[in-house]
Amino acid sequence: MPHLASTRKASSSFAIHQASPQAIKATATASAVSDLVVLERLDAIYKAIQPAPVLDRAIRLPEVLDIVGVSKSTWYARLNPSSPSYDPRAPQPFKLGTTAGSPSAWWLSATMGYVQACANAQAGN
Repeated sequence: MPHLASTRKASSSFAIHQASPQAIKATATASAVSDLVVLERLDAIYKAIQPAPVLDRAIRLPEVLDIVGVSKSTWYARLNPSSPSYDPRAPQPFKLGTTAGSPSAWWLSATMGYVQACANAQAGN
């Protein structure tokens, strides 16, 4: 039996060597198309399992104060341009409604950016 197996191997090897250049090119093209299809499917799967991007959210004063770590009066002093404690890097609030009595909010990303800017300024000193 070993002789038969080696004969089969030799004959298949012989068939590959006897293939025309056009047949080899067609096989390679089909293989490339197959590889492209597989890559496209893998890309679609990868995109499907990626987490949704984190959307920014509005936060209210108590959470801002908790993140920044200062009192309410200190925070508002940092927001007031006429105060000696004014910090132009501090994010300004926006209204959640159209009236003057509407609650104020800050963007979480702006608040976190402010804290990072303060930390970077400390690291630079």
